[in-house]
Amino acid sequence: TADGERCAQGRGEPWQRVRDMSVRHHANAYDPVLHQRGAYNEPARATTRERGRIATEVRMLQVLPHLLLKPGDLPEFVLVPGDPKRAEKIAESLNGATQLAANREYHTYRGTFRGIDVAVTSAGVGAAGAAIAYEEAIRAGARTLLRVGTAGSLCDEIVAGDLVVLIGAARGEGVSSQLIPPAMPAIADPDVTAALWAACQADGGRAHRGIGLTVDAFYRGVLDLGFETCAAAGALCVEMECSALFV
Repeated sequence: TADGERCAQGRGEPWQRVRDMSVRHHANAYDPVLHQRGAYNEPARATTRERGRIATEVRMLQVLPHLLLKPGDLPEFVLVPGDPKRAEKIAESLNGATQLAANREYHTYRGTFRGIDVAVTSAGVGAAGAAIAYEEAIRAGARTLLRVGTAGSLCDEIVAGDLVVLIGAARGEGVSSQLIPPAMPAIADPDVTAALWAACQADGGRAHRGIGLTVDAFYRGVLDLGFETCAAAGALCVEMECSALFV
């Protein structure tokens, strides 16, 4: 092709680097390391048409493959429920909410709440899929992620309708063991949990604060999931996503 001839002549090499990278990686993948190394730089002598083609290619490479967002699309604060319908419901409470993307279980909205930019992204069920949402949300600009959803009570004091603020989670799921050493705990940010607890106290409703248990299995099989043991050790509730966020 003409592009190939220009590269063979020693011109347009950065353009070829962008083209080659789109072959080596998924077309929607964005690699910040390659970005820092200048892999997305456009040729200094590129024509207007070439610059347009390069810009389109770079935009494709920057789109995160699951959330379908680009760096900078999300504000600092992001709520992360599981159900896309729940994300839509939360978005109804935002001013000027718009849907940014929808792909698989990942549906994202952005708006404002009391003058603060806020987004909500659904993450599906389970730690592995949620970890994808957490990682890509951070790459898209999020800095404070609040996992919101339901949990099963492990103690008599917590009943349906109560709020639970988790300050940490026992790592009963599998994804975190592939991210950090087994001895490392899953601990939530203390400033965020303190703010959540203060809001619960100000609201005056029934609220609890402590450690949860994160597991992969929703239904019991023939093996013991350890609910009774973890409850005896102080776990308040069981859910399926928090420890992947806290690590």
